[in-house]
Amino acid sequence: MSLPSRDPNGKSIIIICANGESEELGAQMCADLFEADGWRVWLLGGGVPDDEVVTAARQWRPEILLIFGTQPKEVAGVRQLISAIRESGSHPSMNIMVSGGVFNRAYELWKEAHADLFTSSPADALKLAAEAKPNEPPLATAIASRKRRRCLRPSQEGLGEAFPLTTTDLPSFVSVVA
Repeated sequence: MSLPSRDPNGKSIIIICANGESEELGAQMCADLFEADGWRVWLLGGGVPDDEVVTAARQWRPEILLIFGTQPKEVAGVRQLISAIRESGSHPSMNIMVSGGVFNRAYELWKEAHADLFTSSPADALKLAAEAKPNEPPLATAIASRKRRRCLRPSQEGLGEAFPLTTTDLPSFVSVVA
């Protein structure tokens, strides 16, 4: 049986999964559906180290990263991967979707794992991904400027007077940001 293929739609997806035969099969089904719908698909499978997934997302810049299936004991690892991707800041508009495995059995576990999207089946994953808007990256928070410290220096009369700290008062390894 073959799937009818559509023309490329300009969108791309990375699909990874937990180790295990059933997860690999579900991930392959997702990959086939997305590819038939015109998506560019990278199926990495299971057992891929987090740093390689982060690098792949940075290089390929897909619209979606789909993590398909996982066992209960691996949820912390999925959460850690999602955090690593977010902290890298390399592709903040990418949506992270989870599906299958324990995510289908545990109500709203996908939110606890900090994923953006959840679907329970490969067919629904395709629909949800097609409708998904780019992820809204968090606004950069401005670093509060530090107040200038004032140090007391003795005046000629012996009384203390406040003077602003200048760059000449700082050691050479300290940089001053205006």
